[in-house]
Amino acid sequence: MQNWFERAIIAQASKIWRRRFCKMPEMRALELAHLRRAALDMRGALDRIIHTADRQSLDSKFNRSGSQKSARADWVWRPELWSGPIAQAGVASAQPKTKLGQEIQLFHDCKLAELTIKQFRNLRRTDLAPYGFLLDVFDFGGSYLSLAIALPQKAALGLKTRHVIDVEAIIESERPLKTFARLNIKSGLIVEQIVREFSRGGTMASLGFDLAQVPLNGKPIQEIWLDLIFEAPQMNQVKIRDLSLYRRPRHEF
Repeated sequence: MQNWFERAIIAQASKIWRRRFCKMPEMRALELAHLRRAALDMRGALDRIIHTADRQSLDSKFNRSGSQKSARADWVWRPELWSGPIAQAGVASAQPKTKLGQEIQLFHDCKLAELTIKQFRNLRRTDLAPYGFLLDVFDFGGSYLSLAIALPQKAALGLKTRHVIDVEAIIESERPLKTFARLNIKSGLIVEQIVREFSRGGTMASLGFDLAQVPLNGKPIQEIWLDLIFEAPQMNQVKIRDLSLYRRPRHEF
């Protein structure tokens, strides 16, 4: 909670910036450059605060959603691209290893990258996620196209072979498209992988990774990431309106 002193400082800072804006027509080039740099620094800090506040608020609502999966889960997560605005919302002619935000990275081996990626605003009343991801592919001469999503460290805390990681997504495409997910768990020099194909019921797609198949050897888990792999994506537009992950204990019989 902010105390009265902090609120007074914030109000004073707001007045200072408004005064600086009014004085801009009288400023010299060097003064404008310094002001611009200071404004960019301030905007970066404010953007991070706004994004974090929005994301934590959404995560709180998400965890209280009452769904069967979230009720049994010990960890629930929606990546930042679907939960709040990112600084660079789109990239045309996206090259290999192009990033969107801090968690999402595009991989492909196409020499002529005739594809666009961007974040868009979900506006339908039925949408739970405020933002979605758009992949627009024209001619594609590569052999693979995937989207890598870095999971936070919380996903690895207490991770055991008794766990199942479920992935749910809302995927729309202009033409039928096979979409796979690959869970990667790095421990030491070894990366264990599980690959699943999304099952589709309308636009809702879901799958589960049973970690009983992964020989977790007790070594610290350094990194976990999820690859979304698109098969034969040429001349197609794909919208992933939502993506969420749940970690839950396996049903024992």
